[in-house]
Amino acid sequence: MPVHVDELGGRKKLYAFVMVLSFSRMWTVVWSRSQDMLSWIRCHNRAFERLGGIPLSARIDNLKTGVSSGAGPWAVINEGYADYASQVGFIVDPARARTGSDKGKVERRGRDVKRMPILDGDRFATLAELQRMTDERVESLSGELLCPVTGLSIRESWERELEHLTSLPFSFPEPFDVQVSRTVGRDCMVCFEGRQYEAPARYCGRALSVRGCAGEVRIFSGSGELLRIYPRGTDCRILVDRTRNDFDGDDRVIAPTPLGRLGREIVLERSWEWDAPRRSIDSYHDLVSRVT
Repeated sequence: MPVHVDELGGRKKLYAFVMVLSFSRMWTVVWSRSQDMLSWIRCHNRAFERLGGIPLSARIDNLKTGVSSGAGPWAVINEGYADYASQVGFIVDPARARTGSDKGKVERRGRDVKRMPILDGDRFATLAELQRMTDERVESLSGELLCPVTGLSIRESWERELEHLTSLPFSFPEPFDVQVSRTVGRDCMVCFEGRQYEAPARYCGRALSVRGCAGEVRIFSGSGELLRIYPRGTDCRILVDRTRNDFDGDDRVIAPTPLGRLGREIVLERSWEWDAPRRSIDSYHDLVSRVT
């Protein structure tokens, strides 16, 4: 469905990934910009996290990211998805073609997505804000709707079901389609896919690994420590996160010069989270006059 998200450039078509637990009917919705394999697996990870565990099996529709050919019992599971399911610990059980009753519980919850309070006039600053609103809506509905098996609310039934789910892994496998080694410049930036991303100052002059994941760019140290996460493919070409400048310097690299009072007033904390200016030129004139 089309949703207005400022960081994506306005009204864009987004995909809602819906996962439902069979017993309690507890469900979750994860928004995605794409239906490719990276997004498919990322959505699984985020859905399992929200549901608090891994079920024994997952009944899926016969989309190409899950099934490479055939359908139902005769389906050939996509190799990448089969590897992921094996790592996480569940069995893939595709639904039969044109048989809605095979996944009726998901179809029912899918209709709830269309009841989400997202109207033509609604605007969201970021995709994270849209996701947060959706999570809150699901949380509210789960306390109102009843589970037909237990007669309790879906949320109460889910709390009983949790002990029967396999525990979440320490870390989910995060798929990526590109990985490169980049040396951090003197300006603490690394280049990737035509954009520059800020790296921690203490790694200035050192090589870091940069991965292109589903909707994200992840920067890792040589030892594999995750250092930064940025949105991928933004219109913004220089991504700087001012909230993460906590380096005091060492014997190799001096601490970055902090912003002054004026800088803190007018510089964005995250360069990619910009909007049209809301101050008149007179407001900036008054601000500079007060500071100087």
